[in-house]
Amino acid sequence: MAVITYKCPSCGGEVTYNPPEKGFDCEYCDSFFYEKDIENYWKHNEETDLSKDVNAAYSVNELEELEKYNSQINLYTCSGCGAEITADDTTSATSCCYCHCPVILTGRLAGKYKPDKMIAFNYDKNQAVEIFNNWIKKRWFVPKDFKTSSGDITGIYVPYWLADCNTESSMNALGLKTRSWRKGNYLVTETKEYDVEREAKLYFEDVPIDAAQKIDNELLGAIEPYNYSEFKPFSMAYLSGFLSNKFDITQQDVMKDITKRVEDSSKEYLRSTMRDYSSVKISAAICDIKKSNFEYALLPVWFLNYKYNDKDYEIVVNGQTGKLAGTPPLSIKRLLTGALLLIVGMSIFGSIAGTILSLGQGVGGGGFFFGFIAAMVMIVNSKFSYKFKKQISGTNYLKNSDLTLEKDIHLRTYQTREKVND
Repeated sequence: MAVITYKCPSCGGEVTYNPPEKGFDCEYCDSFFYEKDIENYWKHNEETDLSKDVNAAYSVNELEELEKYNSQINLYTCSGCGAEITADDTTSATSCCYCHCPVILTGRLAGKYKPDKMIAFNYDKNQAVEIFNNWIKKRWFVPKDFKTSSGDITGIYVPYWLADCNTESSMNALGLKTRSWRKGNYLVTETKEYDVEREAKLYFEDVPIDAAQKIDNELLGAIEPYNYSEFKPFSMAYLSGFLSNKFDITQQDVMKDITKRVEDSSKEYLRSTMRDYSSVKISAAICDIKKSNFEYALLPVWFLNYKYNDKDYEIVVNGQTGKLAGTPPLSIKRLLTGALLLIVGMSIFGSIAGTILSLGQGVGGGGFFFGFIAAMVMIVNSKFSYKFKKQISGTNYLKNSDLTLEKDIHLRTYQTREKVND
């Protein structure tokens, strides 16, 4: 299988993409090239028919056998030094471990594996590390030696399926409107019940699901959204200096996840139209996807991998927006020390306040009690707040909505009375 490299027109050295500068660097002669130079200097690479070398030489049956054979062969020849490059079945861009020349495995980007579009990296490696360092400094209860440890960082173009979906959705619910007032020695509560119906035609655009089996889907979902205005036609030049994977999950395989995101988002939208109710009890919700289309895209992600106490920790940074997600280790020692200091501090504060205000010694005990409660809240909150948040709402990808039915039918009104003891 052929490989492609991007060579400097000035010295012949390897050229890599520089995200902050939106251009291409040669580390040998310090030349810099703008994005528009892709057409001028590397037109032959961009116009390469990635499948021509095999399509012209083999029959359909032979091509199927060749694709099966190539999926099992992972050795390629580096165009820079001639060494053999080893890559797994899904790698489409990598670098030579001997001369560090960035190479693109053209066969892995041919035919159905050629992306429709991509978003290039905006943040380079140093910036991604800086984002991580600023984030980890704010985590008080992360072990100190983890904060100072150095991990592996890799910039990868992750394969994604982007789905456009037309849906017809409906929801039925019981809506309650309540109000209360005082009447003599009684608290009167009036409740009005409504039969609530909603129907809508919704259009979702570019709902993303990663198409790589070995990558945590929830972790990647936590660094959404991407700024889709920066999508550009696929160009191999942007892969230079980064790793890239081809998809190994098909459109059919991701349809279940796409359907769930669209269904949840449809419910969220319809529920948002049920306004002015004190509470809503949903009895039925249906989302029928009438039509779906897919595009294949590459999106930029920085992966930071750390090993601590024989356990692996993975942090990801959105290579376009800089948004970070991950779960660092928690230091039980630091957490308990912080809780103890909080309890002691609240107890001392209570004792001092009690003495100054002549409220008695019981205030000190109250300070201990509230300090203990605050410490427990801190422990629980730290345990859960250090976990990354789940992916954003799919309504971010809702482009058009047509509320076709909005019906609220009054069913009944009733009152309850509760005696108030003054």
